[in-house]
Amino acid sequence: MKTTFHLAAVLTTLCFLFSACQSTEKKAIEQQLNTFFAKTVMHSEVDQTALSSELGGLLQQAMEAEKNDAVATKNGPFPTDKPLLIEGDIFSSLYEGRTNATIQTININKQQAKAVLALENKSYNMQWTDTVVLVKEQEAWKIDDVLYGHPNNLSSTRKVLNSFLGAYRQKLNVTPKS
Repeated sequence: MKTTFHLAAVLTTLCFLFSACQSTEKKAIEQQLNTFFAKTVMHSEVDQTALSSELGGLLQQAMEAEKNDAVATKNGPFPTDKPLLIEGDIFSSLYEGRTNATIQTININKQQAKAVLALENKSYNMQWTDTVVLVKEQEAWKIDDVLYGHPNNLSSTRKVLNSFLGAYRQKLNVTPKS
């Protein structure tokens, strides 16, 4: 009986500590998401310290490609052509972006978390949910991807960036016909 009581006390204490840790982690994630999604911004205005090193790297590559293609187009044989651009809100599944974001759920699994956001665009009278994938890097939660819930040609922020970079690379390898 004494052993059972001891075991129950230890398990209760461990559950309490685990719950407290989960609560602290969820608060950190909530703060990160609320800060990041507080306003609608263009991809070039995003606080990159909120992004994982991988997603931040992809975004940097895409912005560099965007800049390089604008210069190449302007100085090329068809300067009035439209250069490759990342258009729309790539951090939500609605091209026009969101006017409001509310966290519905957060699930943490070790060094990764998924947060479901209820999003809204008041101008277009649209409501939907997207899932934000976060990873823990250097003791901070960072946004690693946004999985689109609203119908979209591409299914995530990473796929948008990778598709853009693929189009840029393909454009570089195409030689104009004479």
